[in-house]
Amino acid sequence: MAFKHSIKMDVSKLMKFKRELKKLQKTEIEWGWIDGRAYNRSDINCRGGIPYAMIAIKNEYGGYTKNMKTGSFIYIPPRPYFQQSTSASVSSVIKSSASVYTLLFTGGDYKAKLKMIGNDQVDVLKKTIAKNNLKALHPKTVKIKKSTKQLVDTGALVKNISSKVIYKRAGYE
Repeated sequence: MAFKHSIKMDVSKLMKFKRELKKLQKTEIEWGWIDGRAYNRSDINCRGGIPYAMIAIKNEYGGYTKNMKTGSFIYIPPRPYFQQSTSASVSSVIKSSASVYTLLFTGGDYKAKLKMIGNDQVDVLKKTIAKNNLKALHPKTVKIKKSTKQLVDTGALVKNISSKVIYKRAGYE
């Protein structure tokens, strides 16, 4: 005597979860000067058309740069504010990552949480810059800027820090 059994299961939610997990594995959050924007042509320091990212790199690592007003070359000491922000960013992201997976498991809006994480990293970077805890500005720079604070001549560099979530496709390298 033989017994026949049949079991039917709806695995559509499980398949959706698997797809979303694969998407999440290929997802990245970027922040910094990532949108390609440049200084306005009317910039008071004659940097019109120069991308914010280029100025940020020069500030981060230092080096010689051309004074756009006088044409002479000046040395800018390194001010690694972005590098300083990474330790705070790592701890912030670790804390937030668990909630992303919780939202994914429960069917919540994990994509909104990813955007929030990106925005939090922008805030971390801005706070690091605001600390001004790097090498003091040269007296000549203070005289030109009329300020002892770094990155405050127009505020445009700090205002243009942004973030975005990037969902990469399969096979993306």
